[in-house]
Amino acid sequence: MRHFRLQPGIVGRPEWQRKIAVMNRSGAGTLIAFGLTVTGAIAVMMLVGAQRRWRWLVDPPLRLWIAHPYALLRYFFGETAVVWVVYVTAIVTLLFVVYAALLVFVLQPGS
Repeated sequence: MRHFRLQPGIVGRPEWQRKIAVMNRSGAGTLIAFGLTVTGAIAVMMLVGAQRRWRWLVDPPLRLWIAHPYALLRYFFGETAVVWVVYVTAIVTLLFVVYAALLVFVLQPGS
C-alpha cells in the first residue's frame, strides 16, 4: 500500500512554520515577502534622506506642488515640517511592514 504525503518535509514542524512552508510553495509568500522588503527599504531610505536632508526629499521646488506633496507643505510650514512629516511617514511605514510580516507569516488569524 502506498502512502502519499501531500506536503513532504513539513510534517513535525510547529503549526506556524507549516503555514509558512505551504504559503511559500504556492508562491504567495515569496511575493508578499518581496513587497514588504521593498516597502521597508523605501521607508529606510526616507529615514536616511530626512536625516541627511536630501534636497529632492525635504526641499522640493515649489513648481512641483501638484506632483510632489511635500512642496506645498514646505511652502506653508517650512523645511523643518517636511523633515518631521518624512520621519513620521517612514516610521509609520516601518511599523506597518513589521505588523504585516507578523500577521502574514506568524500569526495568520482565521486560518
